[in-house]
Amino acid sequence: MEILTIQDTEITFRGVGRLQHAFPICSIHSNPKSPPLPTKKSSAQPNVTAPEIEIGEFMQCSHTAEASWKALKGKVVVFVFWATWSSASVEAIPYINDLASKMTDKPVQFIMVALEQESYRKVEIIKDFLDKTKVIPWVALDSDKIMYDQYVKMSGVSGIPLMVVVDQDRKVVSVSRPDKVTEKTINKLLEK
Repeated sequence: MEILTIQDTEITFRGVGRLQHAFPICSIHSNPKSPPLPTKKSSAQPNVTAPEIEIGEFMQCSHTAEASWKALKGKVVVFVFWATWSSASVEAIPYINDLASKMTDKPVQFIMVALEQESYRKVEIIKDFLDKTKVIPWVALDSDKIMYDQYVKMSGVSGIPLMVVVDQDRKVVSVSRPDKVTEKTINKLLEK
């Protein structure tokens, strides 16, 4: 058996797919460099109204899912911007699942918003990922990064995974790394 190792070489996600197609009996592993984790403390100002929800397509949700502020009125909404190619995003999923599972009987809606790079295969990539990985929250696609860019501009915080918490009055409460948002944080909002 021959082993070919390529290190420190940038290969696009499409390139990895082509390698897997060309060498179907080989195991091809990729670990693309992820953008940095959000490090700046949230600068979202209190009482800033969250922008409109602009989600393209749902990959996973309840059969009655509707992503609009009207439909989510009275709920705390937690958006998680992430990508399948981001190792930090994938590593955060168990924490997000745990947090979401603790909120299932409360007026809280988690929506993981995928920011995939490979334009022509975005839906397929996410569906393949969801077939292999347990994800509790709704999963949707922000094809053009419109929502992500609005929250980055509003808060000055960027990088993925990025968690945005919006209260029942549609006010942005937090823009940060997922591990900075706890069950206590969300429960405190529910007491309002």
